[in-house]
Parts: sequence; structure tokens; C-alpha cells
Amino acid sequence: MKRGVIINFLLSFIFLFSIFFPLTAAADINHYKNMLIGERPAGMGGAYNAVSDTPEGAFYNPAGMAYAVGQSLSVSVNAFHTAWTRYEGVLGGGDWTRSSASLAPNFFGMIQPWGKGKIAFSYAVPDNIEEDQNQVYHNFSNLSSLTINISNIDKTYKFGPSYAQKINDSLSVGATLYVHYRQIKFIANQYYQTAAHQYEWSNVYARQTEYGIEPKLGIMWSPEKFSFGLTVSKNTIIDSEGRYQETFHTDKSGTITSVPNAYTFDDKRKLPLSLSLGGAWFVSEALLVSCDVDYYSKVSSENRESVVNFALGTEYYLSEKYALRGGFYTNRANTPEIESGDTGKLDHIDLYGVTASISRFTRASAMTLGINYAYGEGDSQPVSGTDIYDATMNTMTIFLSGSFSY
Repeated sequence: MKRGVIINFLLSFIFLFSIFFPLTAAADINHYKNMLIGERPAGMGGAYNAVSDTPEGAFYNPAGMAYAVGQSLSVSVNAFHTAWTRYEGVLGGGDWTRSSASLAPNFFGMIQPWGKGKIAFSYAVPDNIEEDQNQVYHNFSNLSSLTINISNIDKTYKFGPSYAQKINDSLSVGATLYVHYRQIKFIANQYYQTAAHQYEWSNVYARQTEYGIEPKLGIMWSPEKFSFGLTVSKNTIIDSEGRYQETFHTDKSGTITSVPNAYTFDDKRKLPLSLSLGGAWFVSEALLVSCDVDYYSKVSSENRESVVNFALGTEYYLSEKYALRGGFYTNRANTPEIESGDTGKLDHIDLYGVTASISRFTRASAMTLGINYAYGEGDSQPVSGTDIYDATMNTMTIFLSGSFSY
């Protein structure tokens, strides 16, 4: 475990100090597609690489923005995102659940002509965790009571300019330069008392901020009725600083023992190279079908495996005023599979999601309401030892977005 990577340390914060060892934090660095970004792509399962002719193209494939008509503005008014993971049979045969819920705008973007091409600026929130839990258990194992309090905030922001230009009528290129900013604040308290009235209390406080840059380079080829796109991106952390503080207090041994521990760190996470390949078929003026394949490279220093995700989406115009969108996508875990004999491994849960949205258009604007839901089953080791437990994970996002052309 890298000492400076605070979220990996949080993945092993103490739960029942003498019994439990690593417990998965709500911040989901085990997957790369935690929130789908944008008005159209979020309804199409994120299958947008070969379309990208709206401000959301800055995030998916900046080359597609070269085909945007006129000037446009896209805003995610609000996105309610919730996630919950259940560990089966962990608490003396009973289940234990971690959950998060947040409400925030997760995309803003605008495009306008500039010289021979199009210039854009966008802001995206691809991950937003807000966990606030207060749980009390009674008569668990040899304990008369167990209290767990957790506050966890983990948000990632990306913002920056983009530029796209046509090489000819069917070929375009583009680039986005995102500034990456991530902020984490984690507090965990646990207290338990035995039947003999002995107690144990621990507190963990951690915070971290990190800054980086993420360039995205895109190319798009658009022969008649078809379109193909390729995007390459790499997020590099430039600066990171954090503080970890832990206090442990107990009278379990018959004497009162108190152990404080605190340190600061500045280690930088390593993040994968990402490649995204997309294809789209414009079947008619009313029907569009698209698909994406996303590859994330292995990062050995972070113990992250390579991942391939798929997305399939469609868009159908019922009339000039209404359009329906739907999609399917995968969000596979980047953690190694847990095998017999392993100890303290991170959760390995592959997620599979479906999306749907409806848009209403006026002369120069559109309003979209949509939902994304993903579910997965996998393995976990939330307690010390070699035992492997079943785990299930759910995520859901309800979003309201608007766009305007002028």
C-alpha cells in the first residue's frame, strides 16, 4: 500500500480494531465510469465517442465538436447520484451496507466558432461521493454494542478549453486540456463495548487534495451515414498533499491505553492511459445507433488491472419536439480478482448498467430528464483473514439537463 495514496489507506481503516482490517471506502476508485457525463451521452449509455457534436464532445471526443452547428450551450441542471454496497454475512452472519448520496450539477459546456474551427470550454464532475452514516448494532458477537460513524466526501472536477477543426468534409481532429482537481475528506469513528463493560474507541481523520492535467486528443472520420472516432487521454497528477490522523483508546487490556498517530504526505497517484474507440450509424434522420469500446491500461504501482468497457446506445426522434434515448454499458472493476488464500484484497465487482432519457425540444433549446442504473455482484474481503464474502453494488443517477443553441 502506498503511504501517500490516502484513498488506498482509507480502504484499510480500522473497523473493530482487533478483528476487522480493510473495509472498502465509499469513494469508488475501483471503477472508471462512475457517472456518465452530459445530456445526450448520459441517456445513450455513454456511447458518444463517434458522435460528440455537442459541448459534451469536449469530454468524449473533442474532434466531434467540429461538426457542431452554430453556437451551443449545454448544462446539467442537477444530477442526483447514489451508490450502495452490501457485504453479505460480515457482521456475525448479518449484512453490512455502505451508502452514498449527492446532488450536484455535473456538466457545463459551451461551443462557438473560432477561426477555421470551433473552440469550447467545459466543466465536468465524473465522480461525486457524499457519505454520512450513523449505525448502531447490539449484541453482535461478544459485544453489547457497536457504533460506527462515517463522513466521507470525495469529489473530482475537470475543467478546461477545447479546440476542433475539420481537415476535410469527412475528417476532423480536436484536443481538450482539462485541469484535474480532486478533494477528499474522511472521518470515521467506531466504538464498541463488551459484555464485561470493556470498551474500545478509534477515530480516523484524513484529507487530501490533488491537482493534475489531462490532455485528450481526438480524431473522427465521418463517411456518409457512418462515423468513427478515436480518443487518447492520460491524466497526470502534478501535485498532491494530505494529512492522516488516527487515535486509538481502549481499556480492553485492563489498563487504559491511548495511541495517537498523525503524519502528512505528498505522494502522487499514477493513473492509466485511456483509449476510446467509437462507431455510429445514422440509420435515418430519426434514428441513431452508436457503440464505444474503452480501454484503460494496467497501473502496476497502484495494483490496478487493465480494463475494457463497452457501451451501446440509441437515439430516436418521435417527432420534431420529442426524442427518446437508451443504452447499455459496462463498468468493470480495475482490481485483481480475489482468489483463495488472498488476504485484505480490494472489492472486485463488475457493474452492468442501463440508461434511458426523454428530451423535449423548442426552437432553440432542449430539456432532458433521464436515469442511469447499474448493478453488479462480486467478491470482497472486508475482514481480516482469508475469508471471501459475497458483495453486491448498486449505483443510480437521475439527471435533468438543458441545452441552448444561439
